[in-house]
Amino acid sequence: MFAPVNKQILLVHEEDVIRSLMEQALDALGYPVSPCRNSSEAMSLISTREFDLAAVGLDLADLDPLELVRSLKKRREGISVVLLARPEELTIAVAGLRHGVDDYLTLPPDLNEIRLRVGRILKARDLDTTMALLRDEIVKRTSLRELIGRSRAMSAVIDKIHKIAPMRSTVLVLGESGAGKELVARAVHYASPRKDQPFIALNCSAIPESLIESELFGHERGAFTGAVARAQGKFELAHTGTLFLDEIGEMNPSVQVKLLRVLEEREFMRVGGAQSVRVDVRVLAATNADLERLVEQGRFRNDLYFRLKVLTLSVPPLRERKEDIPSLVRHFVDQICRSNNLPPRRVTEGALSFFQRYGLGHLSHAGPALPVTMEEMERELIRRTLDHTAGNRTRAALILRIGVRTLQRKISRYNLT
Repeated sequence: MFAPVNKQILLVHEEDVIRSLMEQALDALGYPVSPCRNSSEAMSLISTREFDLAAVGLDLADLDPLELVRSLKKRREGISVVLLARPEELTIAVAGLRHGVDDYLTLPPDLNEIRLRVGRILKARDLDTTMALLRDEIVKRTSLRELIGRSRAMSAVIDKIHKIAPMRSTVLVLGESGAGKELVARAVHYASPRKDQPFIALNCSAIPESLIESELFGHERGAFTGAVARAQGKFELAHTGTLFLDEIGEMNPSVQVKLLRVLEEREFMRVGGAQSVRVDVRVLAATNADLERLVEQGRFRNDLYFRLKVLTLSVPPLRERKEDIPSLVRHFVDQICRSNNLPPRRVTEGALSFFQRYGLGHLSHAGPALPVTMEEMERELIRRTLDHTAGNRTRAALILRIGVRTLQRKISRYNLT
């Protein structure tokens, strides 16, 4: 029989008698219950506490119960929901199964039915959680192995990861787009004492300037249009763990000030909030921009730059570690075969040798003569991508796998109109 250890249940029903009967039944089965009368009380509770399951009545006066189900699921991803239905409401309860409801219970409550149905749902939920933890453990164990390469350059990176991982200091990861900065940041986290705590990543260039503060620090209900409930930001979600801020050079100055305060004082206020929130978070930041140049231009705070670069990790581009190409090719071929249920494929030495010799001459069929410097190559790649998307910068940024603001900056830099 499933043991309800530390399972928290939210009970939402307007009738005092039904609420009392359900509370008694769940309590008899060992489930801690938080009862409330309506959807407003339910959303208030779920904004501040974690629940495994919500039992929702079908006769709420202030909101359609299925709308409440959608709100609960949106606010707490993974929460299970059962509807509480009288015999004449069973048609509605069954229809709810098509709208994210996990099951229903008939009223008045029956102890055996509750034991069986609620126990089955929570057991399945535990299995899902176990599988998720298993996947996380696999990621942890393989994070350093994902940094493929035997070159002197990559060996130096891995050695430095082992040295800085146990520290609490902020780390600035430097490298070109596509060099693997986030992979390196994950390796630092999973080699650190925080490895069992959250790793939260945020691409600063992918979030509109108007939303970046809320993404980082969260917001209170009513802080702005659409803020219907309190929301935690990335700093709160990363509490006791690691927060990885990619494309840190794209952060606007007003948010830079608040980030600096968090790094100095380990506390912040949610948007629209009046109370400070204290956190224990290690910050790893990454950029492909020249932050010193941005500081000189007044686009990045000097004090924040020095707070971020307490420790630095430079990720070398592939062209500086060609001896790693064979290992990378074999890894990706194996990965593709596993993903597509194909038998293992062997890459010939001739093919590997070709990849290592691969240069501009092999691209001559792609069109006009190609540029010869890295900047010219980047300019030409951006120009062709913009041509391909008919000037649509959002689509071009997705294809190039960079932020829109990064693309706009490069368009301006290379005078592409």
